[in-house]
Amino acid sequence: MKIIHQEESEKQGNDCVIQNCFMILEAKCITLREWAELADISFATLNSFLYGNSKTCDMNLPIKLARAIGVTVDELLG
Repeated sequence: MKIIHQEESEKQGNDCVIQNCFMILEAKCITLREWAELADISFATLNSFLYGNSKTCDMNLPIKLARAIGVTVDELLG
């Protein structure tokens, strides 16, 4: 039985979110920069969200990102 550490589990979760986001963006022909503009956030904020580099968590960010590309938060986060 393999024991998954919390850090590894979080990384796998982030990978799933990233994969979902890129699949949606590809289907809609939207770049990351365009997505940031549509969501009215900085490109750096979007990168921090996708790659888990943010030390703070803005609960409104996934909502903004989902609305900007016309999907639900559930679809975005998988």
